[in-house]
Amino acid sequence: MQENFYFIIASMMNNIKETLFDFVQFLKNPKDEKIENKTKTQVAISFIVLLFFCYLVVSIPTSIIYILEKFGFYSTNEHAITGLMENLPIAIFLLVGVIIMPFIEELVFRLPLRFKNNLLYRFILFLSGIWGKRKKVIVRLFLTKKWKKHYLLFFYVLAILFAYIHLFNFKITPNVLLFSPLLVMPQFIAGLVLGYIRVRYNFLLGFLFHATYNAILFISVIFVFNQPTIRRNDITTDYKITIEDCKKNSKDDAVSTIGNKSISFENYSLNAAIAELLDKNIDLIETNNKDSFNKKINIKFEQLGDSTLNNQAKVLALLAETYHFKITSSFKFQDVYEMNLFDSILFNKNNQKFSTHLNSITNGENVLKLKNVNLDDLAKSLSTTYKLNVVNNIGSLSTLILRFQIAILTRQIIF
Repeated sequence: MQENFYFIIASMMNNIKETLFDFVQFLKNPKDEKIENKTKTQVAISFIVLLFFCYLVVSIPTSIIYILEKFGFYSTNEHAITGLMENLPIAIFLLVGVIIMPFIEELVFRLPLRFKNNLLYRFILFLSGIWGKRKKVIVRLFLTKKWKKHYLLFFYVLAILFAYIHLFNFKITPNVLLFSPLLVMPQFIAGLVLGYIRVRYNFLLGFLFHATYNAILFISVIFVFNQPTIRRNDITTDYKITIEDCKKNSKDDAVSTIGNKSISFENYSLNAAIAELLDKNIDLIETNNKDSFNKKINIKFEQLGDSTLNNQAKVLALLAETYHFKITSSFKFQDVYEMNLFDSILFNKNNQKFSTHLNSITNGENVLKLKNVNLDDLAKSLSTTYKLNVVNNIGSLSTLILRFQIAILTRQIIF
């Protein structure tokens, strides 16, 4: 019994060594050659070994990328996976990330790695067959020779393309382009392993590996991202503050409190918090990054002692430092409408009804002034109230419409 156990362990260790050795040798000189005569058990062991190996190697560039994010060179808040997870139900998110996308990527980047499945070469052979079997044989020999000669280049070009297509998961910035080789390194490593499995085993096993790899990754991401992430937890002589990202699928109500010595926001979107801290209408806050702008956060701020801090300004500055944005001010012109109606009989007759029907301001005995009114809605309301055919045309029914522009101060949040 004990001898059988040691034999099994020794066999597994030998299989592990063979798998890793064959993988390394393949990367040195990729060849379009399939492994033959492997049992299902040996294939399963190789599958598990390569999965662990892939995650182990990928963890190195991933750790460096994490450090870059901490120093503010880029943000995972802008990553496409984050956006999908926030906007899709978990089941659909996993279906897309674990089944649909891996299958499409395997079709595009791994299926062509075998000569007999390369659609371009098969199409060329098909065309050559039009001129006869002899011509087709000559073309096949020529393509086979070129395939073997340039296979190494073809294999690595596809792996690089597979890696760099994932760069579009990021918001493209100068920093992202600068660090792009590092940012796509995990996908490049995974692409090499997937390419090896596709060539040395088969397409189906490669797809299964890709799906398993993504499933482990995405389930881990879902678990981590659905926990509140503390972004800041500071205590100074003047204040203490905690800033954290909310759970991604949180359904809690948004609650805010701004007091003399304390400020708190619970389950608040970043843009709404900024608007309240600036004491501005949220419609006057603009940004170049909607995803980060709409993320939900928690803030707890408390002033300590007799500090003379401007608490709202301090919280705003700490938010900007935490989420790497800056606030700029500018003026933009906005159309404003004013409508003056001169009809004392109708006005006096319906004044009470009209003033409750619309949020209006009266000025003078026979003059009604309405400002910042949507003219189409106003015309519809007037028609209903006065039983008249009021349309949005200058001069209609003794109506004078003036249009002018005013400059409104807005804030831009730049990430």
